[in-house]
Amino acid sequence: MEQLLLVTFGLIPFAIAAWRWQKEVYLMLPLFFSLYLVKVQIYTVPFSLLELMIWILFFVTCIRVVRKKETLMVLKKICSPRRIELYMSLFLVTATLTLLWTPKEIFFQTGVPGDPLETFATLQIALGIWKGWLLPLWMYVVMGAVYRFHLEDSKRAVWWYVVGTALVVVLGAIVQYGLQLHTTLDGRFGALFVSGNYLAFYISPAIVMLYALLLEYKKVTRAVVVYTMLLIVLLTSLLLTRSYTALGVVGVIMAGYSIWKLHWKVWVTLAAIAMVLLGGLFYIERDSEKFQTMLSFDERSSVGTRGEVYAVSLDQATRYGWLGMGLGQYEARYKAEAPIILQKAPYEWVMLHPHNLYLAILLAVGVLGFLFWFIMVGKTLHLSISTQHMIILLPMLYLLLHGFLDTPFWKMDMVMLWGMLLVFGGKREKIESKE
Repeated sequence: MEQLLLVTFGLIPFAIAAWRWQKEVYLMLPLFFSLYLVKVQIYTVPFSLLELMIWILFFVTCIRVVRKKETLMVLKKICSPRRIELYMSLFLVTATLTLLWTPKEIFFQTGVPGDPLETFATLQIALGIWKGWLLPLWMYVVMGAVYRFHLEDSKRAVWWYVVGTALVVVLGAIVQYGLQLHTTLDGRFGALFVSGNYLAFYISPAIVMLYALLLEYKKVTRAVVVYTMLLIVLLTSLLLTRSYTALGVVGVIMAGYSIWKLHWKVWVTLAAIAMVLLGGLFYIERDSEKFQTMLSFDERSSVGTRGEVYAVSLDQATRYGWLGMGLGQYEARYKAEAPIILQKAPYEWVMLHPHNLYLAILLAVGVLGFLFWFIMVGKTLHLSISTQHMIILLPMLYLLLHGFLDTPFWKMDMVMLWGMLLVFGGKREKIESKE
């Protein structure tokens, strides 16, 4: 009850601000993406604080549209095949349809004497993902149809996301290193997240966003100093997560953009510095268990486990790929089907996702859902490239490249980040500068 009252009184100022400054609050919303970690129950129904904030802003925006008699105009935008709002709506529809064939429960043999069966409440999990992740994503993207954004608007939204990541890192450092309260099981830096990989997902797009903003300046200004300091903080945090895939993808994107944007003497110097840092990282990590298991093909190693996951996922794609197995069903299906597909017990029984963005979306929502998602991403990439909108293009490339080896999507902060990139990179109107 105390938690509910605290959240309610905390949301009152937000509701007042949303009523008075709707567009400003919308642009500022990326600052609060990490608040999905704050949970509250309303009449036994769980909500995250971020979810409630989006509902409030959506309700206020609907009132604004009706009062200004813009309902028909907004509906035309949402239904236009040239805009991402239509494909986001179709994506939500296909995800909703998967609820029809999602079983209420899945049972499977555990092989443990005295506890032979384990039950997954699969339909409840699917409904939670639909309500808590996909519906807020749809509301966020559809609200983007109400406003016309300029280049400065997208920069402000990106800036608020960067500030949000920095706050998470600072608070996490205080909790983990100051109070000695470790949130991760393996001791890696996870800030407020339960896994270092989750933190890497969250801050890596902010790093490439910052780098894109930084390279827009041709001389040292106050903004350059601030961006540089934030970049150092976030890069240090990424190193502490020891997420090698994230480090590699961020390095590739920053190197490629440096070659394209900077004079060759500058990027060669930066490359030399990066090589020295990577050499130091390799020296420090060479004897760590995580690094050794990455190079090993033995049981429970990263390579061996992912090989099994991909084998199981590809087999499942042939059976569930057309319609999709449903939202959040992978863990239960993996436990139930991996021993049959592999003809042996898997190295790891707990597998939340297929460690591949594209397989994860295909298995969850089927071919049609994947198609609508692909169209949204394709339109965003096309417009971002044609307008050289690098603060959107670089994080999008990061997510797509990292997506070959992991799943930076099925998690509320990642879902909302995708929404932000789609809104500010996939608008049909050309995003222009006010100057």
